[in-house]
Amino acid sequence: MKKQLLRFTLSAIIIYLTGFTLNPAVAATQPSVGNRTHYCGVIDGQSDKQHSDQYPNRRYARTTTANLNVGEPRMVRLIYFLPNDWQYRADVVQKMKDTIRTVQTFYAEQMGAHGYGEVTFRFETDLQGEPMVHRVDGDHPFSYYDNTLGNEVSGELQQAFDFNANIYFVVLGTDALRQGDGAPAEGVGHRFAKNGGVLLVPNEFSSNVVTHELGHTFGLNHDFRDGAYIMSYGPGWNRLSACAAEFLSVHSYFNPDTPIEEEQLPTIELISPRTYPPGSMSVPVRVQVSDSDGLHQVLLHALGALQMCRRLTGEKDVIVEFEYDGGLGLEGFMGLSSAVTHGIRVDIVDTDGNVSNVSFRFAESSPYHIATLEGHADVVRSVSFSPDGTLASGSVDQTVRLWDVAARQNIATLEGHRRWVESVSFSPDGGTLASGSGDGKIRLWDVMTRQNIGTFGEGFTWIYSVSFSPDGEILASGRINGTVKLWDVATRQNIATLTHGALVLSVSFSPDGTILASGGRDGIELWDVATRQNIGTLTHGGVGGVVISVSFSPDGTILASGGWDGIELWDVATRQNIGTL
Repeated sequence: MKKQLLRFTLSAIIIYLTGFTLNPAVAATQPSVGNRTHYCGVIDGQSDKQHSDQYPNRRYARTTTANLNVGEPRMVRLIYFLPNDWQYRADVVQKMKDTIRTVQTFYAEQMGAHGYGEVTFRFETDLQGEPMVHRVDGDHPFSYYDNTLGNEVSGELQQAFDFNANIYFVVLGTDALRQGDGAPAEGVGHRFAKNGGVLLVPNEFSSNVVTHELGHTFGLNHDFRDGAYIMSYGPGWNRLSACAAEFLSVHSYFNPDTPIEEEQLPTIELISPRTYPPGSMSVPVRVQVSDSDGLHQVLLHALGALQMCRRLTGEKDVIVEFEYDGGLGLEGFMGLSSAVTHGIRVDIVDTDGNVSNVSFRFAESSPYHIATLEGHADVVRSVSFSPDGTLASGSVDQTVRLWDVAARQNIATLEGHRRWVESVSFSPDGGTLASGSGDGKIRLWDVMTRQNIGTFGEGFTWIYSVSFSPDGEILASGRINGTVKLWDVATRQNIATLTHGALVLSVSFSPDGTILASGGRDGIELWDVATRQNIGTLTHGGVGGVVISVSFSPDGTILASGGWDGIELWDVATRQNIGTL
């Protein structure tokens, strides 16, 4: 078949064949698989939105693809993205076509094995029933897209492809998909709304990785309860779990009776206590869930993975209880007594495939606890006190809240970020608040008027930490791509870029402003602020050497670094470790 060539010039890309709109994907660190690092993204990180198009959606893998309607929404579409210094490879395109057929058959057979019939997703085809691959030529060389986990690619594709209406299988046309420190990644997958999502892989990909990442775009979380589950990392990952098949049985891509219009989401409320006595071996997780159309499934997630699920049979209002004693995550089993806090997420699915969730932390009760400030709709990632005692908090719900601590009241909610707010920091005089987010933007807020007075940043490079210098003139930001940016607060201009090397999770100035510490996946770097030179490297001794937070003592002589399993203290002058807590 001779295909018509359509060319669209969009500020950053030239698109061949056709086009729709993408939002950037988000990824999280995963363990090694073979000789590469496997990456998967925040699942269902946005609200469950739907669109108004409706059509029959059940697909049987053993029937021909020729009867699919070309151009319909709510199907898997294929994109071959090429940096401008990489050559087109016909074998990669053919591999994409072969793989999508293999993956489609896998889901059909697994749904059938669980008693739902051989239902599966549809993919876009040409008039002769061949999988259709859209070629997109990027405007930049590979080095521009490298070490960003596909975020820069997503930024370009955002101009033309609608990832809320369809799921897109994107091959980057390069030999690697890499994180900020250069480690290869096998893939990244993310769900967008009810009917959309994106998965990205490099030229060298396997059908198992595509099947796994496509599961994420459908809304499936990791599941390490059995190495045979496709949402685990193997070995032998060749099955859908019963929970996953049950979830997909009402998914809009698998069930023709599932509407795609925007509907009211199920409601869910935690009604059990968030604390438990010291020494407890298990704790009840009790939620009240309701939906006017009927409830289908409740799932409990912990340690970044599915732990338990419960099937419902159309009830409209019910209390569901799980007994949580720990779970299986990337590092194996962690019991309730292994840590003093446990992050939990409970998802509720209704019979129309709509999903809502609640996230919270269970904590071992403490005699020092004096108050709980509630208001955020999701996990709080950062807090900061102003000089006058006002508290700021940044959350996964994409908002910043200001609190009157004495009155225990929320006094303002600041909105504008498009992704998680990872870090908040007050200027030394307390008049300005900075917030950094996964949308790659830093926002400055006037604390008195609650107005946004500046927004700056670059692309979709996730920002994990922001910190003011003691004089308030410089703002430092730590980024996912292994760099630290210094910004002139008055002009909002970038004045320096420091190469830390690996993902940067925390930045902190010394009290006199002469030294900046950056902590990340590979330890701590010390920088001379005036010369922008690296003046020291400190290796944190905890799990993997990962440093999550760094902070100077008031006199600047000691630096504390926090990792997965403890705190280390450093003599700043000698660069020596002087204690481990």
